[in-house]
Amino acid sequence: NLDNLSSLLYGARYIHFIPRKALDPLDQKHTFSIGNIGDILFAYKKNWANRGYEFGYTFRARFGAHISPPYDEAVQKSNYRRSNFYAALKYKFFQEHISHRLIAYLSYGFDHWPKVYGTKYIVTLWGSWTISF
Repeated sequence: NLDNLSSLLYGARYIHFIPRKALDPLDQKHTFSIGNIGDILFAYKKNWANRGYEFGYTFRARFGAHISPPYDEAVQKSNYRRSNFYAALKYKFFQEHISHRLIAYLSYGFDHWPKVYGTKYIVTLWGSWTISF
């Protein structure tokens, strides 16, 4: 029965950014990379009739940022490890045979390995409205 569906969601992603050449204000050549990004997702999703909820955990890390020869510590300070917990409530309805979905999200995130630039603690609440044609 597709009206009463539960599922476990999981995923992983790794992105490697290729180093680039750049000149600093003194016209010295540097090789720099913004590093790599890794993500992991674990979630549980439950739908019944026209309602549903989802809650889960995501972990994201940015690592390996570097510049050579060294120019500034700012590049290394951009590395981080962050966890995020989230929940979503969903409501699907039809209007003139067109599917719509209202979704409300709440998430809380924090840095394990704080970076100098960025947010240390994050609380977000947002909503969306999806229309299918």
